[in-house]
Amino acid sequence: MSLFRPLTLQCRSFSTSRIQCSTRQWLEKTHSAIPPYPYGRALWYKKANTGLFGGTRIQFGNNVSEKNELKTRRTWHPNIQRRRLFSRALNRKIRVRVSTRVLKTIDKCGGLDEYLLGDTAQRIKDLGMEGWKLRWRVMQTPAIQKRFREERKALGLPEEPEDVGLLVGSDGSIITHQQLEEEIAAYDRRLDVDDREDGVKDVQEMADDVARAAVAEGIDAVHETERNAEERAEEADGTSTIGKRRQWEGEAKRGSQEWLALRRERRQSRLTDRSISE
Repeated sequence: MSLFRPLTLQCRSFSTSRIQCSTRQWLEKTHSAIPPYPYGRALWYKKANTGLFGGTRIQFGNNVSEKNELKTRRTWHPNIQRRRLFSRALNRKIRVRVSTRVLKTIDKCGGLDEYLLGDTAQRIKDLGMEGWKLRWRVMQTPAIQKRFREERKALGLPEEPEDVGLLVGSDGSIITHQQLEEEIAAYDRRLDVDDREDGVKDVQEMADDVARAAVAEGIDAVHETERNAEERAEEADGTSTIGKRRQWEGEAKRGSQEWLALRRERRQSRLTDRSISE
């Protein structure tokens, strides 16, 4: 018997699944080329970091019965929809998760760009991490840059030195136009990838819904066929509700006919007795 074990090569199995990471690591990766968000990431309702939620989150409360006033704990989830919103500055549609409350606000503001470019503290706080990223991308477009220059001119502020060719990058450092265009192109590619992934998910969900509906219709058809067969068998045996109802109706009809015949006989007998007595 050998005292040494044979050498074996150990290698990891290859997997195509995505490497799981925490919410903080994912946000740091997706927001690496964007200025830091002043209010930070959402800590209590982390799904708010992935869309335009407008500050809404899960609420907790009680269901109180009217009779005994018994309390049962329950939760209220925000109404989140997945929509494709058009951006005039980017001249394209962007697929985002958005709450119905924010959808109403976007309609009142006059579009997605106007909602993202709001300058109040509450608006910036309601944007969240995803809205802050979209705001940065919209602000880099030539149309919005021209709009900012016109506003600065109307307020009497000095114009920005455009001939220098230096801009402030996402990390606060001075960068060139070429570096800024590279950052914008990388962000646009990420938007395209997210749009394609969401499109594939939507197609898969639609296919699953159609398959579930077809299975449900097939099950309902089978149940309906079985129910009809059982009703026909019960009608043949006279044990179904329809057969019993018909049987009861026949008995009632026969009973009424017998009662009428009995009345006629009694009336005829009374008339006969009266004629004899006379």
